[in-house]
Amino acid sequence: EVLSDQQTTTYEAADGSSFDFATKVFTNRQLDRQTVGSAELADEELTVRLRKPESEEVELASAVFPNQHLASIIQAARKGETFVRAQVFDGADNGTETFFTQTVIGRPRTGIADDAAETGVLPATIASQKWWPVSVSYFKETTSGREGGGENEPFYSVSFKLYENGFSRDLRMDYTDFALKATLTELKAADGP
Repeated sequence: EVLSDQQTTTYEAADGSSFDFATKVFTNRQLDRQTVGSAELADEELTVRLRKPESEEVELASAVFPNQHLASIIQAARKGETFVRAQVFDGADNGTETFFTQTVIGRPRTGIADDAAETGVLPATIASQKWWPVSVSYFKETTSGREGGGENEPFYSVSFKLYENGFSRDLRMDYTDFALKATLTELKAADGP
C-alpha cells in the first residue's frame, strides 16, 4: 500500500500579472518531489522562474493563470456561452509548461437539492445563487503542437459546480487511471479583506 500526499500553495495577483506556486509531493510520508517558483505575464510572454528543484528560468507562450481562467469561465457562462478555450499556467507538475484547456459549461441552475450531503453546509447566501455544471479538460503541449484536439485524451479533466461568485463544489478530478471526488463538508469564512 502506498500513501501519496500532494500539498499545493498558490498566490495569483488580482490583475493576473503574476503567480507564485509551491508544491510538495510526499510518498509514504517522505518528501518525494518539490517545485517552487513564480511566473510573470508581460507583453504576451510568460516568464517562469523556478527556485526548486533547481534554479531555472523558462520563457513560455502567453497563458492565463487559474483565477483569470475561472473568471473567464464565469463571464462566458453569464453570457450563455457553453464552450471556452484557453491556454493556462498553474505551476503543476514540473512548473515549466502550460496546458491547453477546453471548458464545457452546462445550463444554469439554482439550489442544492441534488446534493443531500451538502445541504446545511452552504450558507443561504451561496446556496441561493445561480450555478453551472462545468467540465474542464487539460491537454499537454507537445513539440509538434497541442495534444488537445482530434481523438487525443486529456492529461486530466476536472468537473465541478461553479457559482457566480467563483465558489465551487462537488469537485471530481479524473486522471484516466484513477479519479478523485471531493464533497464539501465544512465551510469557514476567511478573516480579513
